[in-house]
Amino acid sequence: MHLVQTTPSFLKKLEQKIAPCRPEYRRVKGIDHSELLVIVAPDAARIPPSLSGYSYGSAICVEIKPKFGAFFLWPSTDSVHTVKSSSGLFCLRQNHSTKQSRWQQLSNYCPCDLFSGDRSRMARSLWALLDTPQINLRIHLVGSWSTSTSHCMVLIDTWTLN
Repeated sequence: MHLVQTTPSFLKKLEQKIAPCRPEYRRVKGIDHSELLVIVAPDAARIPPSLSGYSYGSAICVEIKPKFGAFFLWPSTDSVHTVKSSSGLFCLRQNHSTKQSRWQQLSNYCPCDLFSGDRSRMARSLWALLDTPQINLRIHLVGSWSTSTSHCMVLIDTWTLN
């Protein structure tokens, strides 16, 4: 990874180039053209040529966007504040987004479970990601995005049994 200095005109061109690859609902958010520094990272969905001699078979890359995994401490003055105190920010936003028709199905994924350190809660959150990945999970098979979750299911089963 490298930190690289950039210009607003470059960022505008980059945004135009990647726009067709983004889902329609994500196009309302764009690149901040005022940023002067960017991080350039390698494509983690592909095995670099320097390591290809050490690999065999297909490469699987699992990209998890875990989101914020904590509870806010709201003052519990009424039932609304009690709900806010017992749910993580991601779960609250998930409910709101589903009501706004952004998602067809409410996800059972909770980042608080993923970061809990408890294997059963962590596994439950990974299974929930596989069940309703939304934008929080991408699986790349040999550099191409795949909707198949069967490879990940085997990995999670193996991990939870050890």
